[in-house]
Amino acid sequence: MTDRSHLVSVDLTRTDTVPTIDDLRDDLIDAGPLCGPEDGELFTGPDEDEADDVRLAREALAKQICAGCPAITECLAYALAVRPEVGVWAGRTAEEINAMTALSGREVA
Repeated sequence: MTDRSHLVSVDLTRTDTVPTIDDLRDDLIDAGPLCGPEDGELFTGPDEDEADDVRLAREALAKQICAGCPAITECLAYALAVRPEVGVWAGRTAEEINAMTALSGREVA
């Protein structure tokens, strides 16, 4: 079994509670994302410094994979909640995700 604990999704049909990070992660895993732990370097980059042109090419490839992913909505919900510092989530970079959360001014439980 592949560990996808770094992923989360949202059940938008729930109206009784605000989803927690754990709820979002479980929803993401259940949605069947195309990425997994073996794709870590592609989606989050190498541990060492990366040239801008190399990073942009890597992010473009990750975004292409995200574009066809059945879990893109759940991934975006999770990323908006956890506000990642690095990586590509739901076809958006961490910087793009964090800009979205800054614009919304909303906190997630």
